[in-house]
Amino acid sequence: MTKWSQLISPVRLGFEFRKYDEPEEIRTAFQRDYDRIIFSSPFRRLQNKTQVFPLPGSIFVHNRLTHSLEVAIFLKNMDQILQGEATPSLLKMLGGNSKEAMAEIKKISVSKIYKDPAVIQIEIAGYKILGTLLDEFTPAILDPNDQLSEKLLSIIPQQYHLRSEDLYEQLQTIVDFVSGMTDLYALNLYRKITGINLPGM
Repeated sequence: MTKWSQLISPVRLGFEFRKYDEPEEIRTAFQRDYDRIIFSSPFRRLQNKTQVFPLPGSIFVHNRLTHSLEVAIFLKNMDQILQGEATPSLLKMLGGNSKEAMAEIKKISVSKIYKDPAVIQIEIAGYKILGTLLDEFTPAILDPNDQLSEKLLSIIPQQYHLRSEDLYEQLQTIVDFVSGMTDLYALNLYRKITGINLPGM
């Protein structure tokens, strides 16, 4: 069993003898770090990153921000969940007419939302955009001395520059680069490198 009180206690970090003079310092180092993450700009930017390209405004999209918060909730209750002691979800406790109604809602959601032509069009566009980005940057890794390859590689952020000679690791950095993009960033980059929307025009 995971003992969180020991795992994140000041004793583990060697701060057991530290005296807290200020009231705000009563919080543990873990609590302060947690708060820093929640209020940080990079964490907030997760709200614009989805598993699929943005759907119409009236449709709820499961994004990376909500996913991160849900994972945090799971971790807080991990012991109970793994031991089977956690309270089951409310949906699983439904019965009778409520259970039948929920089944109908799921059926309608699939047929009217996820299979709606507008949603399918956006999904196809997502495949096209991500595929094109990989098709453009992968050859640049394979032939970095080519003139066009040099230009493409120059627009990759510094944190994705890898000095490894291993081809697999080099290709992995390209996948990391593309998969780490927000939807809007991927769409804008796709438009720019394909000439659909030139910078400054």
